[in-house]
Amino acid sequence: MPDPKLEKEPHGTHGGSTGNQGRFYEGEKVLCFHGPLIYEAKIQKVGKRDKQTKYFIHYHGWNKNWDEWVPEARMLKYSDSNLEKKRDLVKAHDATTKAKKMASKRKAEVLAAAAAGGPGNGAGEAAVPSSESSALSESATGDEPKAIVGQDVPSVPNPAPAEEIKKISTESDMKVPEGPVVEKKAPRTSSRKSATPTSTTAKKNAKRVQVSAKEAEDRQQEIAAPKVIERPDSTTVETEDQFYTKVEVRIKIPDELKPYLVDDWDYLSRQRKLVILPARITVDQVIQDYIRHKTKGGKNNQKESAILEVTSGLNEYFNVMLGSQLLYKFEREQHSDILKEHPDTPMSKIYGPIHLLRLFVKLGGMLTYTPLGEKSIQLLLYYIQDFLGHMKKNASTLFMIQDYGTASPEYHRRAL
Repeated sequence: MPDPKLEKEPHGTHGGSTGNQGRFYEGEKVLCFHGPLIYEAKIQKVGKRDKQTKYFIHYHGWNKNWDEWVPEARMLKYSDSNLEKKRDLVKAHDATTKAKKMASKRKAEVLAAAAAGGPGNGAGEAAVPSSESSALSESATGDEPKAIVGQDVPSVPNPAPAEEIKKISTESDMKVPEGPVVEKKAPRTSSRKSATPTSTTAKKNAKRVQVSAKEAEDRQQEIAAPKVIERPDSTTVETEDQFYTKVEVRIKIPDELKPYLVDDWDYLSRQRKLVILPARITVDQVIQDYIRHKTKGGKNNQKESAILEVTSGLNEYFNVMLGSQLLYKFEREQHSDILKEHPDTPMSKIYGPIHLLRLFVKLGGMLTYTPLGEKSIQLLLYYIQDFLGHMKKNASTLFMIQDYGTASPEYHRRAL
């Protein structure tokens, strides 16, 4: 049912609305973002709410229950270039979905191996599974737009459950591994030689056998002992329940900023452009501008301290994650060149807003594994969303096509 607060607008002539009513008109065929993908749709109505034009659309081939009001930022003109973007996003989404299924399958295999684990190599050694290798797609560190397809939590080592470790340690204590062959021979040799106590040679041989048996026993204890001592304390190992009950931290990227991520992927992956560095506006400047905007009153010292702490953390996360998680494959050679030219300069003073926006796509997965409490996470998310709101207000200044340049043929040879 349409929102009663939405006022219906008269649409203009074919080709768009008049005045400041927007780029789309009633009855126009468009492309519209819904989640990570783009769908064909038709505008049924045009309305205005809080001075923002919105469109009531129907998705082609879908039930009317999916009809909804959407802002202009989620819509694209129905053109060949945008249809190409639509197809590319579908391919990237399918690849990521396939990778997730592979990761889930491997995780199930690892858990099954952990459940069936125990002493199995003849020396009391436990069959503890190794860390699961990540099967997720390259996304923002490769050639696929993970920024758009969705947010995935990074894969982590899958330790054996605490109950399994306790079981393994107990069984290792009970089952003593076999010692050297001499241990089996010692009792027979000892009894055989002790039958002739009057023989000096027999006494020496018996003594040697006893010493050998003692050495074998000592070696046996040395082999068995580490299996108990080296077991990790069950209190320091994450149990299976703890792993699955972790609260996933999700950072919501404003709809108005998502098209910039799509365009960024298109420039890097399809058009093979590069962000011009040093950036016109750096990450450090964006953060400082936000701090000035939020602390200009200077009345709330507690709020000001929280803002400074959060922004300092964002700056640190950006510098740490940039090289390993925030670059497309085509950008890595450029990053290597920057490190050589500016070895002592933080990357937040060189890279710009689009790389900072990529950070927020990845940051939720990182925060999931921090030791922060639920209240601290909620407070942190509040300031992160507020920071994204600041970027949304200044988007036209922060994100410009002029920030991208064409890579040289020599760079293409190095990067591909």
